[in-house]
Amino acid sequence: MKNKISSLIGIPLFLISTNTYSQTLLTINAEVVNSKKMFSPIPVLFPVEQQEVEINGQKRQAYILQRGKTISIDSEEAFATYKEISSDVGYNDKAIPNISVADEISVGIREHFKIERQISTLLENSSTKKLYMMNFDQYDKIRKFIKEENEETKNINFLISLGYKIYDDEGFNVFNTKYYMVTCNPSLYSALKKDKSYLTKLDNLYLQEQNLRKQAQSYTPKLANYIRLYRIQRNKMSKTDIGAWTVLTKSAMKLNQQFVELNDKMIDGVDHFPLDKNHYKTANDFTDNLGASMGVLGL
Repeated sequence: MKNKISSLIGIPLFLISTNTYSQTLLTINAEVVNSKKMFSPIPVLFPVEQQEVEINGQKRQAYILQRGKTISIDSEEAFATYKEISSDVGYNDKAIPNISVADEISVGIREHFKIERQISTLLENSSTKKLYMMNFDQYDKIRKFIKEENEETKNINFLISLGYKIYDDEGFNVFNTKYYMVTCNPSLYSALKKDKSYLTKLDNLYLQEQNLRKQAQSYTPKLANYIRLYRIQRNKMSKTDIGAWTVLTKSAMKLNQQFVELNDKMIDGVDHFPLDKNHYKTANDFTDNLGASMGVLGL
C-alpha cells in the first residue's frame, strides 16, 4: 500500500482513492445532533477542494484542506448524507518534499509519518459532491452512534409489536410488564433473542417471589418478638424460648435460601424494577429480623 500511494508522484491521487471507496454512508441530521447520547465537543467538518498541484515539475490532482473555515455538525449546513472516501488518509499543513504540498490530504502523508492508527476521514456530500475532512475518532463515534440508534429503533419496534408501550424515564427508554418497569438495553434484547417468552417468565418469577414474601410475613413478627424478648431478658432468657427461637430461625433461613435461589434466576443484566413501591419493604423487614436472630443465636 505504501508504494501504491506515497510513491505515485504525478499520478492523480483522487483516482486511486475513488477506486477504494468504502461506500459507507453517514447521515447527519437534527435527530443525531440533538440526541441525549451525543458527544462533546461537537465534531466539525473541514472543507476540502480537489486541486491540481505540481511537485518536481509533475502535475497531479490532490485533496487540499481549505483553511479558515470549519462547519460544526450541529449546524444545518452540515445536515446531509456523506459517503466515506477514505479513512486511511493523513493531513499536514506543510509541504513534504517529493510527497505532498501544504494542506494536502492523502494516504502518503500518514505513511510518511508512520502513523499506524486511523486519524482522518475524507468525506463527500452525496448531494452536493462537496468534500470534507473529519477527525477519524469523531467520525467513528458518530458512525457507531448511528448504528446503535438504528439497532435500538429495530429493538424498540419489536417490543411495540409485542404490545409494550415505550416511554421515557429520566432519559432512558423503558416499558412496563405486568409487574415490572423494564429498561431497554442490550441485555434485554439478548435475552429476548434467546427466549421470546422472557418477559412472561420474568412476571412469573415475580409471582413466585410474592408467594415467598407471604410466607416471610408470617415469620417477621415472630422473629421480632424473640429479638425484643432477648433485649429485655438477655442471659435470663429461658432455654425453652431459645430453643423455639432457634427452630424458627433455622426454618426462616431455609425460606431465605429460596429467595436467594430465585433472585439468582432474575440476575441476568436486565434492569427491572417492581411497579409496587412497597415491594422490597416486606423482604427487608424479614431479612433484618432474620439477620439479627442469626447473630444472637450464632447461626
